[in-house]
Amino acid sequence: MVAVMALALTGFASQSLAGDMKDCISLATENVPGQTTTRQVFINTCGWRVYAFWCHVSGGQLPCKAPKHFRQGRYFSSGERYHNSYTLPNGVNVDYGACSGMSTRIEFGANGSYSCPVEGLSLEGKGPTRSRALCDDGHKVDFDWQLKDENGHGAVVQLKDGAVFVPLAEYRAFEKKPDGQPPGVLVDRLCKSAPSPGSSPTLLNGMKDWTRQKTDTMENEAREQCARQDNAGDACQRFRNPPSPPRNAGPGVRG
Repeated sequence: MVAVMALALTGFASQSLAGDMKDCISLATENVPGQTTTRQVFINTCGWRVYAFWCHVSGGQLPCKAPKHFRQGRYFSSGERYHNSYTLPNGVNVDYGACSGMSTRIEFGANGSYSCPVEGLSLEGKGPTRSRALCDDGHKVDFDWQLKDENGHGAVVQLKDGAVFVPLAEYRAFEKKPDGQPPGVLVDRLCKSAPSPGSSPTLLNGMKDWTRQKTDTMENEAREQCARQDNAGDACQRFRNPPSPPRNAGPGVRG
């Protein structure tokens, strides 16, 4: 059986992660019992009900296209397996998503983006817990999190701005050591939503310009001071004998 698992929640920048449950739905191809043919199956691997929606990328009777994009949708109970030769035909590529909460409050975009209702995952249980994520570029992000729900496959961790599905083994390790490095899906989410100020090209260019201007100002003040002293003293040596540019230097190149 070949299974195509849903991508991690944090990989979809166009979608709101508040209540996004795409990671709960897996798409698999399996043998039809008692036959030599295969079929596609949707499986809800989480311990709570979700609303899944999908369309056919190529072939099939429910093509992905504007203005609706997603053409089919239904609720999946915990652990439910679903197959249908019309809505989920064998051999047809499928684009899909899933949310918790009320389906009528899901906002769909014509290009396949969607935004899940925030109220789908309210904060419950103990907490919140304070932790810290260390990003690849070295900056740190302090954040509050709280367990929303879990089952044998993973846990839904509620952040301030939404929810993230974490594989069970990673969550168990994080639960035992909340002051350690969080699971990768949390780190990716947090570091993308709170990038390092130093990583901003605009800010870096501004700092470079400020430094260049400051250096030029100091150099001009030193040159004027030396001129008033007839370039006397060791500090004025560079103004008395400025370096010559290399013979083969091109335009605008200084020695």
